[in-house]
Amino acid sequence: MWTTISGCIVILGLLVPSGPARADRAAVFLQCPIPIASDAALSLPRRQAIASAMAMTGLARITETHLRAGTPAMEPPLDDRDIEALAWAVLTAAAKVDIDGPPSGTPGTVLASATVDPRMVDTTLQAIRRDPTLLEKLARNRSRVQVFIHRLEKADRPDGPDARGSGQKQDPPGPGPATIADALAAGLLNHRAIGAFFPNAAITADQAMAHLDAAAHLDPANGDIFFNRAAIWVLQGQRAKAIEDYSRCLEQDPGDFRAWLNRGSLQRTAGKPDLALNDYDRAVALRPEDARAYHNRGHLHLETGNLAAARTDFDRALGLAPDMAPALIGLALVKEKNGQLDAAHADLTRALSLAPHQVKALYHRGRIANAMGRWQAAAEDYSAVIRIEPDNLQARLERGLLLAQNNRFSEALADVDHVIRLNPDHAAAYYYRGCIYRDLGNTEKEIADYSRAIEKDPALIDALINRGAAYGASGRYELAEKDFSAAIALDPHNADAYLSRGLALHERRQYQAAIADFSRAIEIKPDHAMAFTSRALAYAALGQHALACQDGRRACELGDCTNWNLARQKGLCR
Repeated sequence: MWTTISGCIVILGLLVPSGPARADRAAVFLQCPIPIASDAALSLPRRQAIASAMAMTGLARITETHLRAGTPAMEPPLDDRDIEALAWAVLTAAAKVDIDGPPSGTPGTVLASATVDPRMVDTTLQAIRRDPTLLEKLARNRSRVQVFIHRLEKADRPDGPDARGSGQKQDPPGPGPATIADALAAGLLNHRAIGAFFPNAAITADQAMAHLDAAAHLDPANGDIFFNRAAIWVLQGQRAKAIEDYSRCLEQDPGDFRAWLNRGSLQRTAGKPDLALNDYDRAVALRPEDARAYHNRGHLHLETGNLAAARTDFDRALGLAPDMAPALIGLALVKEKNGQLDAAHADLTRALSLAPHQVKALYHRGRIANAMGRWQAAAEDYSAVIRIEPDNLQARLERGLLLAQNNRFSEALADVDHVIRLNPDHAAAYYYRGCIYRDLGNTEKEIADYSRAIEKDPALIDALINRGAAYGASGRYELAEKDFSAAIALDPHNADAYLSRGLALHERRQYQAAIADFSRAIEIKPDHAMAFTSRALAYAALGQHALACQDGRRACELGDCTNWNLARQKGLCR
């Protein structure tokens, strides 16, 4: 199973079959996840062979159900993560055969299940041998199973972790399970916890966390337990704790591609791009044939402004997986930033041909269409997003602004009102609704919405400037000056705030103070035509005609000739 964070692919827990009777098949999957290849099964001691046969029987039951439903046997295809589950199936089944009673510290119900009939072994192995596709997938990952079997055998030896105080030499790797029973108990608890990843899960995240805590105590050398616990932390929004557990997983297994990939995504969303890049680099080095690592690293490069590196990574991802819609979206965003709007729009269209309901592709194509001046196409894409996700606030807001810009005010208000109903603390929504009321000429509602926006976000400079302008338009110049001063305090380099305050001062006949503000606006933005025009009028009000004519001429050079032409017609300037 995989999902995304801020655009990154993240692998979560075990892959589980889909289709009817999900709950029953999930239970079978947890007891007997996936078999090893027949050759490996026959070469193992008797108890592992019997265990393998049990696992194969479980997969056969799952496959049969899928075939009857006319769906693929496993969706998505098997990967290394599934094969890890097999090892615990081996251990679990071995416990049923060879262990008398439950593992230490574990309720007796943990291992309560059907006993094994050794007569099933040959029949099941013969059936599996006739499935070359399954054998290929399982043989490809057999080494992961052998690692777990080795750990079991090590724990079972006199010189293994059970030989406390024996004086015999122990294996050098880090902590392992104290007993076989503890290893088995940890594996079973780990599998029970994985149920939290399933749709309509019968186990809660808190229950899963309790299982994983107990499993980690029993078997602290099992990195898979920490991987799954990290995934639960992600589901609970505890990303810092998830990073810690992915790190513990990597301490036990530095070759765990999934953990590097997932930890990198969390580091990225935590605002730690250097750490994220290191993790993605490790993931790429471990699996250079896996498109997901290039995709995630490409988005990191995009966010940090390294467009060339982002383009390279998205191209690599698409070279490995030409139909990877998320990589096409990333490539389109790179092209957009490079000013290639037509090419970006084409990439997003192709992504949508592969995944017609990809919300991100629809949203970004709408944005780009708007930037290309195709507002109707943009509105259609935003509408498509809203049909898929009726409560998508960003699409609602963007469509509302687009409609307002095209004088469809009632529809625009409906969209922005919807955003505010869903999120009464959405400062930008109040601000934009204030702008719509401004265009409708409703000054009091305009001011009220700007005030709500400022209440929700006191640092929203545009709302302060617009409210100040609304106060000024209604003759409340002192209130206008106060808002413009607040905007300047937040951003001393905002030329429009100085210009606006200068206009309010001019209306109050404080011409020298107004000239100072117009001059500051020009200092910040030397090509600000309106600031030159406004300063010219302030100089004229003080009788300083030479300076007024000089500023009027400069304003005309910058494109604002109205006052300059009028002054020349009246003979005030030459």
